[in-house]
Amino acid sequence: MPNKKFKTVNSKIHQRILELAELFPESETHEVLRLEILTTISNFFLSHNDLGEHKLINTALKELCHAFKVFNSYPDIRKVVVFGSGRSKTTDPCCKLAYELSKLIANKGMMVITGAGGGVMQAANQGAGSKNSFGINIKLPCEQKPNKFIDHDHKLMEFKYFFTRKIIFIKESDATVLLPGGFGTHDEGFENFTLFQTGKFLPRPIILLESKNGNYWNTWIDWVKSVL
Repeated sequence: MPNKKFKTVNSKIHQRILELAELFPESETHEVLRLEILTTISNFFLSHNDLGEHKLINTALKELCHAFKVFNSYPDIRKVVVFGSGRSKTTDPCCKLAYELSKLIANKGMMVITGAGGGVMQAANQGAGSKNSFGINIKLPCEQKPNKFIDHDHKLMEFKYFFTRKIIFIKESDATVLLPGGFGTHDEGFENFTLFQTGKFLPRPIILLESKNGNYWNTWIDWVKSVL
C-alpha cells in the first residue's frame, strides 16, 4: 500500500495520481515507488514556479530515461568505462594503450563506455568497435563533439548536465580505467574514489593506466599520499 503520509497537499491532484497509477501495467514491486515518483513531480510543480528549475528537472529526467533505455538492451554484458584526455594525439602512447585495451575487452565479450570525445576516448571506441561501444557525450560550447567511431550510433547519448552523465558512467559500468588526462579525467577519477570510499557503490577495479615509461600516475599518487 502507498505511504499515506507521502501525498500532495491538493486532495484532487492526489486522487488523480491514484487514478493515473492504475493505468500503468500492474507491478506489485513498483506500485508504491511509482506513486511516490508521481507525487514528487506533483509536489515539485505545486511548490516551484521557476522556469529554469522546471527545465532542469525536465532535461535531467529525459537524459536519464533515454540512457536507461539504451543500456537496458545490454543488461547482462559487463562494461568497462575508459577515461582519458580528449586532446591526446593519435600518436600518443596513451591512445595506443586505450585502443589495445578496448580491443581486448571487446574480444573478451565485454563492452566499452567512453565520453565519446577525441583522443583517448576515440581510441577506446575504435579499439572496441562501434558494436561494442557506448558514447556518453557532454554538450559543450566549444568542444567535445562525438568521435567518428561512435557518432550516429544508437548507443551514443548526448547529455547537457555533468551530474546525470556521471550517474550513468557509474551505474552502467563494472570497472573503471583512467589514463592520463586533464580536469575532466580527474573529476571522474575522484568521483569513483569518493563513491568507493563512502560506500556508495560496490567494490570495482579502478585502474590507473599509462605507458611503461610514463610517470603521470606515480606523481599523482605521491601527491595524494603527501597532501590528502
